[in-house]
Amino acid sequence: MEQFGGPAPRERLTGFLRELDRLQFKDIPWIISETLRCTKECMAMEYWDLALAFFVIHIHALRINGEYTHALTTIKEFDVVIKNGEDKERGELLHAKAVLYRRIGELDKALRCFRESLAILEKFPDYDAVNVVRMNFGTLLINRKNYHAAYKVLFSAYQSFEEVGEMRGCAMCCCNIGSIYRELGDYEKALEYFSMASGFLDQSDECPRHISMKIRAEHARLLLKFNYLKKAGGILREIDNLFTGKESSELLVLPRVAMAELLLKKRQFADAFECISDLFPEVEQGQNARHKVFAIITKTECFYHLERYEEGVAFAKEMFESIRDSGSLRSEKEFLLLWFKMLKGMNLKDEMLEVSHKIIDVDAALEKDSNTFNRNNLKVLAEIMDFQVKLETERALVDEKEKMNHYLEERNKDLDDFVSIAAHDLKSPIRTIHSFAKLLEKKKEYNPEYLAFILEASSQMQGMLENLLDYARVGASGRENEEVNLSDVLHEVMLFSYYEIKKKEGDMTVSELPILFGDFSLLKLLFQNLLQNSIKFSSEHRSPVIEVYSEEFEDFNRVYFKDNGKGISEKDKEGIFKAFSRGSGRERTEGSGIGLATCAKIMKYHGGGISVQSELGKGSTFILDFPKGVS
Repeated sequence: MEQFGGPAPRERLTGFLRELDRLQFKDIPWIISETLRCTKECMAMEYWDLALAFFVIHIHALRINGEYTHALTTIKEFDVVIKNGEDKERGELLHAKAVLYRRIGELDKALRCFRESLAILEKFPDYDAVNVVRMNFGTLLINRKNYHAAYKVLFSAYQSFEEVGEMRGCAMCCCNIGSIYRELGDYEKALEYFSMASGFLDQSDECPRHISMKIRAEHARLLLKFNYLKKAGGILREIDNLFTGKESSELLVLPRVAMAELLLKKRQFADAFECISDLFPEVEQGQNARHKVFAIITKTECFYHLERYEEGVAFAKEMFESIRDSGSLRSEKEFLLLWFKMLKGMNLKDEMLEVSHKIIDVDAALEKDSNTFNRNNLKVLAEIMDFQVKLETERALVDEKEKMNHYLEERNKDLDDFVSIAAHDLKSPIRTIHSFAKLLEKKKEYNPEYLAFILEASSQMQGMLENLLDYARVGASGRENEEVNLSDVLHEVMLFSYYEIKKKEGDMTVSELPILFGDFSLLKLLFQNLLQNSIKFSSEHRSPVIEVYSEEFEDFNRVYFKDNGKGISEKDKEGIFKAFSRGSGRERTEGSGIGLATCAKIMKYHGGGISVQSELGKGSTFILDFPKGVS
C-alpha cells in the first residue's frame, strides 16, 4: 500500500527515522508522541525492525523526560515488538531497561539487564552502543562497590573509544575510572584520571553540558584536596560559563559545593557559609545522596570555622542519620571529627565522649572493611583516644582504661618509630625546599631550575611519608586473617599496574599460586611493592619481564618473584630489607627505601620470611616463604 503521490510506507518511515536521529532529543514531548505513533504504525504493517527502532527512541525520550516507571510499563506492554525485533535494537532496549531500573533503585534487575544487553551487543564489535553500555554498566558496578569488575569493563570501553577517537566517551570513562581510584582512597591516581577526562573534554565539541559540568566539578574537588586552589578556581569559573539559568537544581549542587570548598580553603568562611546555605534547599530535594553528603560536611565545616558551635552541633545532630545512611565511612569519619571539635570548643565532655565512641567505631570499621589507614587524621585520633582514656579514668572505668591504654601504647609506638626512623631522611628534602625557597625570595624572580628542585624534594618527602604510613600499618590491631588465594591477590595488583607495565612495553606471567591464611590487604601491599620495585628498577636497555611462580615444600610454600631489571650488588643485599636502605650508587636517588622493609614486615606478620637472589645487570628474584597452616 502506497500513499497517493508519495513514497511507500516503509521508505517514508525509514526517512522519518533518520530525521528523528538528527533531532537529538531537542523537543522531547513531540518525540515521545511521534515515536509511539510510528511504533504502532509499523506494528500494524509488521515492519518489526522499524517498530523496534522507533520504540527504542520512544523509551530513551521517556527516560530523558524522567518518566522512568512509565517507560518500564510501556516496555512490558510492547513485548511483542521486542520479541520480533533485530538483535541490535533488542540489545539497546535492554540497555535502556537497565538504566531505568537503576534510576528507580532496582539495582539487581539493572545488573541483569546490563549483562543481557552486553551479551547481545558484543556480537557486533564495531557497534558504538557497546561502549555506551559498558560505560553505564561500569558506573553501576562502582555504585555496588565491585571495583575490580568495574575497572575491567570501563577500561575496555576506554580503549575502544580511544581507538576511534571518541573524545566524549574517553572523558566519561576516565571520569569513572578516576571515581574508582577515589573510592579506593588513591587520590593521586584519581586526580590523574580526572585531569585526563578534562583534557578529553577540551578536545570534544559534542559532550552535553550536564556531563561536562559534572566531570569538571569532580576534577576541581580533587584539585582542592591537593590545595591546587588557583587551578580549581579556574575550572569552577569555566563551569560558571556553562550555566544558562535553565539547569536542574540537582545539577547545580556539585559545582556549588566545590565553590564553597574553595572559599573554605581560602579562609573566606563567611562567603563559603553563604554559598552553601543558599544551595541547601536544592540539596535536600535532590536525589543524589553523595552530593548531599558533600554539602552537609561542607556546611558543618563552615559552622566550625566561624565558631558558631551551638548552631553547628544542632545541625550535626540533625544530619547525622543522613551521613550514616550514605554508607561512606570516610565521610562519616570526617563529619564526626568536625562535630567533636565543635563540642570541644563548647567543653561538652559527656557529648564529646559519646561522639568519640562513634569515631572509634567508624575507624575500626574502616580498618576491617577496607583496611584504610586514616593518615590525615592520625594525630587527631590519638588526641581523641587520649581524651577518652582520661575522662573514663576520672569515672573509675578501670577495664576500659586498660584497653585504651594498650591501644594508645601501640599507636604511640608507631609514632615513636616514625620519629626515630624518619628524622634524618625527612630533614634532607626539607632543607632543600627551604634553601631554594630562600634563593627564590632573594632573587625575586622566577627560576624554573630552583622550582624543579623544590618540587622534586616535595615529591620525595610525600612519597617517603606515604611509605612510612604503609610500614606502620603492618601488624596494626583489629585485623582479621582469612583464607586468601595469592593468585587472586596478584591479579588484582596486576590490574591496577596494567597501565605502567604497558607503558614500558613489559610482560608479566603468573603461574598458579598457593592458598594460605592471612591478611588480604597486606598481601596485596606486599605484591604491590615488589611489582613497583621491578618496574622502577627495570633495565634501560630492555623491556621489563616479570615472572611469578611457586614451589611446595613439606612445611611451607615458596613464591618466586623474578624480574630482568638492574639487579642488586652483593654489597647492598644485606641492607635492602631495612627501612631507609636504598643501596649504593645510582639506586640511592630512587625510592624512599621503605618498600622492601614493608615487605619484610608483612612476611614476618605472616610467620614467614623474604630473601633475594640477584646479580647486577641480570635482574633479581625475591623469594617469599609462607608457612603452611594458620600463622
